[in-house]
Order: sequence, then structure tokens, then C-alpha cells
Amino acid sequence: MLELKGLNGASIFIKEGSLEKIRPPYPFEDPAITVVEYGGGYLRTEESVAALLARLPNPPKMIKVTVPNGAERYINAGAITQLRTCAPENGTGSEMLVGSRYQHVRETVEKLVALIG
Repeated sequence: MLELKGLNGASIFIKEGSLEKIRPPYPFEDPAITVVEYGGGYLRTEESVAALLARLPNPPKMIKVTVPNGAERYINAGAITQLRTCAPENGTGSEMLVGSRYQHVRETVEKLVALIG
């Protein structure tokens, strides 16, 4: 189990396999936080993306992708259940289904397939 500390100092423990995304905050959020999304929830923490990735004891394969605004996301490859090219009204790039949420990224489907392996 992976221990995460929320902004209030409280700990939660999640199964590493339920980890879906690790991302920096949105532009309107405090830049010093990291957002961890996991099966059914999310947590904001002061731990950096690099520190979280470094301490995963049995790390799932995390792929680095770029969202439309240029920010990076780290996605658990095992949590991706669908890939598709974006519909024209959604812009360029691809959309992936991660857990139960779609994530729009700049990478092509072909690039994502190569990253996932």
C-alpha cells in the first residue's frame, strides 16, 4: 500500500495498482501541490511528482503525456482502457479512458500505443 499525506496532514493508503494519474496543479491552484488520482478519488499533497514517482515500491508503468495546455501528466499505463483520436470539435491529439475518466492529450494514438508497449 502506498501512503499519501493530504494537505491537512492526514494519511490515506491506496493500492499502487489503483493509481491512475499524478499531475501538477491546474493554473488556478497552488503551484506547490501535486494531485494524485486513484480508483474513485483524488488527493492533493505537497509531495512533488518526482518524489512520488521515486518512492513507489512496486511502480506501475507510468507514461508521461502532455495535455492541451502543455502541462505534463503521469498516467498508469495499466489504467488505460481505451484510446481514440480526438473528434475534430475536441482539437488535435488523442483521448484516453483512464479508469472512468477521459484524458485529452497532445500525443497521437500511435505514440500512445508505443508508450504503453
